[in-house]
Amino acid sequence: MRFSAANKTNYQNMPRINPSDPDSGQLRKSILAPAGHLLVIADSSQVEDRMNCYVSGQQDILDAYAQGEDAYKLQAARIYFNSKLEDITKAQRFLGKVARLGLGYGCGRLKFAHIVRAGLMGPPVDISDNEASSIVRSYRKSNSNIVGFWDVCTDFIRYMNAGEVQEYKAPGTNKVLFTSGKNFLMMPNGLKLHYSKLSISPHNEDATYIGRSEARIKIYGALLSENIIQCLARIAVISQIMHVAEAHPDLHLALLVHDEGVFIASRKTASKILEELILSMQTAPDWCSTLPFGAEGMVSRYYAKP
Repeated sequence: MRFSAANKTNYQNMPRINPSDPDSGQLRKSILAPAGHLLVIADSSQVEDRMNCYVSGQQDILDAYAQGEDAYKLQAARIYFNSKLEDITKAQRFLGKVARLGLGYGCGRLKFAHIVRAGLMGPPVDISDNEASSIVRSYRKSNSNIVGFWDVCTDFIRYMNAGEVQEYKAPGTNKVLFTSGKNFLMMPNGLKLHYSKLSISPHNEDATYIGRSEARIKIYGALLSENIIQCLARIAVISQIMHVAEAHPDLHLALLVHDEGVFIASRKTASKILEELILSMQTAPDWCSTLPFGAEGMVSRYYAKP
């Protein structure tokens, strides 16, 4: 449910600009603000992991984010036998980052090893299958609430299949995050995730639904959790960005890329708009009012990455 850009162009995952390599990031450098203007760029920090912790009740990591701690180092310390945070190396922190961002939706040993070796979330790292297994086990043990939410989602697949109305509230709150209906989940803003012609096998409880291509697609608890978390993160980030857009009708919202908003502002107002945008992206919507959002941003002539 991502907003698309104009002319059927949707900017995604452009290579970053490397300060030590003048030839890097040419695509980003080619996207320029008009004369007399600057790009105001802000990105929601670790929004999926934060949302996953909030929805599942993984309070220890949520508290770490709220206190400004490095959740990637914290995860790395748990992976490497409760090492001290100050002893975590840059390479170990990177694996902690990939674990936090890659293992929250049921990813297993083989897929995790592929993500790390292929460099899908950063520079490639050659790890053994045994090390990948150890990291997956460590993540699941230290994030038991996130793992437990996968089972909750399995129950909601059954509720949707039966057309049973059930609400899910954020643990420890009265905030309803989603509600089941026949073949759909409704989010807190009324947006629905549809699972057309959902069915569950009576023998092995495999669940499938009809996708956009009219083909049957498998659905299971961890995958449904990914759909839910990404949808809730999308709703939150879009509302935060649109809050600034609505406050400034003459401000042009140029791009929405993943968890990032890019405005075109005059040179005189760009810094002020950035302050407003960062503040808005750090402010939680009412339906997840205790979720500690983070954001970072910058003002640039071209499309840089904060």
